Order: sequence, then structure tokens, then C-alpha cells
Amino acid sequence: MGYIKGFRHFKKVFFQPQVFVFILTGVGCIFLTFLTNDNALELGIAGIASIFIGIGVNNFTAIETEQKDGRKLDRKTQQAIETLHHIQVKIKKIKGMSGADPHLINAELEEMCDYIGLCIQFLEEV
Repeated sequence: MGYIKGFRHFKKVFFQPQVFVFILTGVGCIFLTFLTNDNALELGIAGIASIFIGIGVNNFTAIETEQKDGRKLDRKTQQAIETLHHIQVKIKKIKGMSGADPHLINAELEEMCDYIGLCIQFLEEV
């Protein structure tokens, strides 16, 4: 199952125009070497082809990195949202403690302060 998902992802990224066009151009240049008998010309054509293929691979890697960074940002944002939900629950709990023990309220406020520090840490890592 993982292989199929990975192949679909590869196919989706590979057929992006900024990847596919350069690699296809490089492969096309490679086939031009079959039409020549001069070794120096073949090496020149192969060098040009490798440049195009290299640009395509670089674009592929850039797209992969951008998607990976997006997933990391989404994960960190989700963690920050969950932390803020915990803080919201704590605030509602403190509102319901009217006239309760001040030590208990202080402990809840201290825990909320820890949650806020954790949320700040999540957002700073992004």
C-alpha cells in the first residue's frame, strides 16, 4: 500500500511542467548523440543533456522540499491549536471556580502559563 501511495506522489510531482519539460528535453538531447559519429560532438551533446536533466531533478527536489516544509508547518500549527484549546478549557474551568481556593486557582494559572510557553515554542520552531 505504501509503494502505491509513494508512486502516485512521485508521478504527481514528476509530471509538473518545471520538472517534466527539462527531463524530457535532456532525454531528447541524449537521443541526438545517436545521429553523430564525432566523439567530441557526442560528449558536448551529452553534457548539454546532463544540464537539462540536472535542472529537472533540482526542480523535483525543490518541489518535494516545499511540500515537506508545508506538512511540517501544518503539523506545528495543529499542535499550537490543540494547546490553545487546552488553555481555553482551563480558562473556562477557572471561571467556574468562583470563590474557590486561591492555591487551586494559582495552580491552574501556572499550568496555563506552561501551555502558553509550549505554544510559543511550537510557533517559534516554524
